[in-house]
Amino acid sequence: MEQVFVSAGAIDPRFRALVLVATFGSLRWGELAALRRKHVDLEGRTVRVVASTTELKDGSITVGPPKSAAGLRTVTLPFVVNSELRAHLDAYTGSDDEAFVFVGAKGAMLRRPTFSRTWAKALKAAGLSGFHFHDLRHTGNKFASQSGRRCGS
Repeated sequence: MEQVFVSAGAIDPRFRALVLVATFGSLRWGELAALRRKHVDLEGRTVRVVASTTELKDGSITVGPPKSAAGLRTVTLPFVVNSELRAHLDAYTGSDDEAFVFVGAKGAMLRRPTFSRTWAKALKAAGLSGFHFHDLRHTGNKFASQSGRRCGS
């Protein structure tokens, strides 16, 4: 769990909430990239997962349903993550309900190759090696099972 907070502290502030939501919401990369403002309920501390992105070989990105029916879900976030997400929405997300929650530095949809460079830089700064972005989801699932919370599908 310590690696989560170390990596979140080392990454560009634009992506701190992404790391925390990935972990404590047990969301996949594509689910995070497809998350829209209208799917975030700050008062209820929930995020509805209703879509996922897929990056195609030609470089295009498609948005569709999660990879399984079980992927359609609502997850509850801890208070600390909810406050980080609130700050993120205020600083980085457009005000329109259709706005993507997590976008790149120029406001474009998140792309895995671009983010991977930022992630690698953060891990190097934090002195972490061998820690992959998908490990955040596994960490979140483990935390959820230990706390009795429903794991992400």
